[in-house]
Amino acid sequence: MPPRDVALHFLRSFAAGHVQQLAPLVAEDMRVWGTLHEYDSGAGYLKALEKDPPEPSDLQLISVTEDQNEVAVVYDYGKAQAKLRIAQLFRINAGLITEMYLVFDGRPGA
Repeated sequence: MPPRDVALHFLRSFAAGHVQQLAPLVAEDMRVWGTLHEYDSGAGYLKALEKDPPEPSDLQLISVTEDQNEVAVVYDYGKAQAKLRIAQLFRINAGLITEMYLVFDGRPGA
């Protein structure tokens, strides 16, 4: 699967609350950096999602930019009155996400 498709499949599965669909997309040694959390392994990230799965939410793509192994996505995520603008960078090798960097304004009421 091309990197763009991997990233978009990941985001759409996450937004739908389908955590089990994320596992085949994640490398064992995936690194995740974000506004609220950091993970040093794909298993650690997936385990955290299993404990606190995402609620199905709306996902509206604003921009998708790609390079050979990187995909940057800007999107609105959430429910009608509680949308959050997120920028997310995926690094993908051999069809697996090896790095993911997620940025959003995490201040209450932002």
